[in-house]
Amino acid sequence: MHYYQHHIGDYAQATAHLSMLEDAAYSRMLRWYYAEEKPLPADAAAVCRLVRATSKQERDAVEVVLSEFFELREDGHHQKRADAEIAKHVQDIPDIEHKRENERERQRRARERRKQLFEELRCHGVVPDFDTPTRDLQELLSRVTSGVTDRDVTQPVTRDVTANQEPRTKNQEPKNKTPLSGKPDQMTEVREVLTFLRNMTGRAYREVPPTVNLIKSRLKNTSVDDIKRMLVHKGQQWLDDPEMEQFLRPSTLFRPSNFEQYLAEALANA
Repeated sequence: MHYYQHHIGDYAQATAHLSMLEDAAYSRMLRWYYAEEKPLPADAAAVCRLVRATSKQERDAVEVVLSEFFELREDGHHQKRADAEIAKHVQDIPDIEHKRENERERQRRARERRKQLFEELRCHGVVPDFDTPTRDLQELLSRVTSGVTDRDVTQPVTRDVTANQEPRTKNQEPKNKTPLSGKPDQMTEVREVLTFLRNMTGRAYREVPPTVNLIKSRLKNTSVDDIKRMLVHKGQQWLDDPEMEQFLRPSTLFRPSNFEQYLAEALANA
C-alpha cells in the first residue's frame, strides 16, 4: 500500500500514554506494516532492525509497543486494525483496476472518434479548427453529408447588394499577419507537425512562440516525415498509458535532450 488512512483522533487517544520513543517506534512499525502488507517479524530483534532501533532505550520501546499493540502469531506480530485496512485494500484492487481500464478505453475511443470525424470531413473538403469540440464535429459532418453547408445557413454578401459601396482602396487591403517565427515555408512545416500532434492526441496545442521555436529548431536537421514517425512511435507507447500520456506534449517531445533519443527509437523501429 502506498497510502493508508491515519485517524489522528483514534491514534492520539490510543497512544497518549506512550513516551516519545515509544510513539516513534509505533509509527515506524505501522508504516512498515502497511508498506509491506504483512505482519512484523516474530523475532523482536528483527523488528528492531526494521525500525532502526539501535540503543537499549529504543529497543525497549519496541518491546513495549509490540507487547501492547500487536498480537504474536505463527507468522509474526499482527495489528488488528492494520490487518483490516490491508484486507479492504486487497479487496478493492480489482474494482480500481477495472475503473482505470474503463477510463483508458473511453479515452482511446474518444481519440479514435475525433480522428475519424476529421478524416471524414477532410474527404468532403472541410477542415475544421483543431480544437473544435467533438459534438460540433459530429453536427458539421451531419450537415455536410445531408447537403447542408454553412453557405445554406448564412448567405454571403453579393455584388448586387454592395453596388453602392465605394471601391476598396489600397490602404484598405488587409495586411498579412507576420509569422510568429521563421520563414513562411518553415511555418507551413511547423503547422503540419503541430496539426499532426493535435489530431493524434486530441489536444488543442496552440501555435505559440515557445512551441513554434521548439519545432522549428528540430526541423533544421529533421524532415517532417521523420518527425511524424517519432510522434507515431511515442503515441503507440504512451497514448494508452494514463501516467505517460500527459508527456505527449511539445515541451517534452521536442526538447533537444529528448528529441534525439525519441527519433532514434522511432527510426530503429521503422
